[in-house]
Amino acid sequence: MKDGSNLHSYWDGRFGNDNSDRFLEELVQTFHLQMQGVVRVDMNPEHWVNEGFALRQRVHAFSGAGAAQDDPAVLSDEYPVQARKIALQRATFAGYRLSEFLNTHKLSERAEPREPQPDPCSTLLTVLSS
Repeated sequence: MKDGSNLHSYWDGRFGNDNSDRFLEELVQTFHLQMQGVVRVDMNPEHWVNEGFALRQRVHAFSGAGAAQDDPAVLSDEYPVQARKIALQRATFAGYRLSEFLNTHKLSERAEPREPQPDPCSTLLTVLSS
C-alpha cells in the first residue's frame, strides 16, 4: 500500500483499538443489529471457509499489484466503507459462533453440555469485556 503498510494490517485495524466499556457495548450492539433476523447460527466450519472464500473479490478489490513497493495497492474511497461492513459482519458471525460453541459443548470434564441460548449476545459481551 502507498503508506508502506500491508492489506493484512489494514484489515486488522477495522475496529480500532479502544477497549473501553462504552466502545465494547456499542460494538456488541452493532453485532446484535447485524444478526437480527438470523434464526440459527451456522456451525459448519466448511461453510465458514466458503463464506470467506466468497469474499475474496471484495477484499482484493484494489488497483496495483500490492506485492511490491513500486506497485502498491491503491484503495478506492469506497473500500474502507465496505471493509468495515465486511469486518463487522465477519466478527459478528465469529462471536455468535463462539457463543454457540461455548453454550453447547462441555467446558470441563465435570460440566454438562447446555442447550443453545436463544440470544448469545450477552455471552459475547461477557467474552469481549473480560
